[in-house]
Amino acid sequence: MVTKHLKILALAFLSLGALTTAGFGQTFICGTELIAIDVKNRKVSVSDYSKKGPIAQYTYPMAVHHLGYRWAGEPPKMRALNPSSLELRTVVHKDKNWVDVEPVRKCAQSTLLKR
Repeated sequence: MVTKHLKILALAFLSLGALTTAGFGQTFICGTELIAIDVKNRKVSVSDYSKKGPIAQYTYPMAVHHLGYRWAGEPPKMRALNPSSLELRTVVHKDKNWVDVEPVRKCAQSTLLKR
C-alpha cells in the first residue's frame, strides 16, 4: 500500500514539473498530499492522493508568516508549512495560541528528492 502511494506521488511530481516552472516556487510531499506554494500570487495548491478515484485538488489563498506559510483548511482549522523544518501542522486558534489538532507531519521537498 505504501509503495502504491509512493508511485502515485512520484508521478505527481513529474506532472507538477510544468506547474513549478509556471509560477509555483516550491513543492512539498507531506504524507499523501502534494503541496505547491506560489509565493508571488500568495496561493497554495494541495493535491490529495489518499483516496481511490480522482485526485482531489484545492487552491487556497495563503499568508506568509515568520515560520513559513499559512492557509485555511477545514474551518476552524488552519494549516501551516514550515519550509526550514519541513513540517506541516494543522492547528486551531484557542486562547490566543495556536494548538495542534493533528500530529505534526514531516514533509520532503522536491529538490531534496532529486539528490
